[in-house]
Amino acid sequence: MDIVLFDRAFTPFIIGTHMLYTIWAMTLPIYIVIAEYLGYKHNDPVYYAIAKRMTPVMIIFFSVGSAFGVMIAISFLTLWYKWMYLVSQIDIMPLIVEVFAFFMEVIFLALYVYGWNKFSRTTHLILGIAIAIGANMSAALITWVNSWMNTPVGFNIQAYLQTGKIEDVNPWAVFLAPAARYEIPMAISGAIYAASSALMMFYAYRMFRVKDPLEKEYYTKGAKLAVYFASIDAFLVGLTGDYAGKSLAVEQPLKLAAMEDALYSGKGLPEVVGPIKIPKLLSFLATGNPNGYVVGLNAFPKSEWPPVTIVHNAFDTMATFGIIIAIISWLIAISLIFKPKNALFRILGLADGKPFDHFLPKAAMFISGILGILAWESGWVAAEVGRQPWVIYGVMLTSQAANTSPIVIPVAIALGTVVVFLVVYTYYLLNKVFKTRPIALDVQRAAEELGSLGTAYLNGGSFVKLSSSEGKKEVKK
Repeated sequence: MDIVLFDRAFTPFIIGTHMLYTIWAMTLPIYIVIAEYLGYKHNDPVYYAIAKRMTPVMIIFFSVGSAFGVMIAISFLTLWYKWMYLVSQIDIMPLIVEVFAFFMEVIFLALYVYGWNKFSRTTHLILGIAIAIGANMSAALITWVNSWMNTPVGFNIQAYLQTGKIEDVNPWAVFLAPAARYEIPMAISGAIYAASSALMMFYAYRMFRVKDPLEKEYYTKGAKLAVYFASIDAFLVGLTGDYAGKSLAVEQPLKLAAMEDALYSGKGLPEVVGPIKIPKLLSFLATGNPNGYVVGLNAFPKSEWPPVTIVHNAFDTMATFGIIIAIISWLIAISLIFKPKNALFRILGLADGKPFDHFLPKAAMFISGILGILAWESGWVAAEVGRQPWVIYGVMLTSQAANTSPIVIPVAIALGTVVVFLVVYTYYLLNKVFKTRPIALDVQRAAEELGSLGTAYLNGGSFVKLSSSEGKKEVKK
């Protein structure tokens, strides 16, 4: 067995799985805080119940995701110890700071979970915001390490290549890795985008099955939040993606050439997506000038080319699916906000501001979740495979970094077994959260905690609005 190939196959498996957890750790705190705020602002027990029910979901993804982080560290130290040695000597500072961000997240998560109704509403919301900051700081710092791998700085590269000695190390210089300024915004906005689309899928699935009026209200409001998240973040993804593309053209031109399958350098290059060729668009996207010069693959030795087909197809998948999600979320958001009545929106099931009452919008939302996850994973495939054959660009080849000892095989198999167990266990826990407690009970408890001002829930889930004269009257089952 080719041990290097084994190492390279196992690593994307464990990291790719872990990435499905990180998007939730980064997104759910923001989603929950906004739902909680809306519950307070409008005295709405449905939004408040959404926040409370999603909190254990956040805990599950955070806890299991943390376990994944430990396993990834073990796999790196076992399968890629030569790379880890360089990281430990030069690029360790972001990982050290990330420990503080992680504990910040842990501390504020504990305070948030156990602080319901114990702190003031404002304090509790601030705690939730702190969780979101800690989670996204952790993601940013990990991405900083990856940015350094793409554009290494902070030591004497020439001396290392000539003698193998690490000299003139500046541990703080890694924070100035050029790729960080576009990788980090792209990673954060992309993660939230993927999670938002997955939330759209979840709520669409539930709305297909729900009949109870209270449950319909619950899933409708949850879906609205998810749609607004995705529609707003679509702009951020577009902006960060555009900036990343223009930066790649200058700092990582080989990777951009592979992503675009640009074989030859030239001016006024077209954008090619499958069978579609748009004249001069690649030059415009890469340089801001439709006649701009773009470096092609032919400018580099073929031995340094990444697997172009994989990189290009992954990039096209990410971009295409991201655009589809943006269109879907924007159309539904327009329907919710502006309530259009024209024939096109009526055909699409988007007329009169009630998209969730129709099949097509819900089906589109469901599909968006699948596309979002595929786009998220494909984007990282394009970014990481696009750096090959280097693990640290221009410094260390992936083949040089790998552990070629057969001992890595049983270690990886053991880690892979734990990964599969954790995924199954995650599903079990999430199933318990969503099925063991009826939504009506969550909303009723939320109404009691809020004082149920203006809203009551009766008759096993159906609801009525209290008149203003009833004030703070509570109606319990």
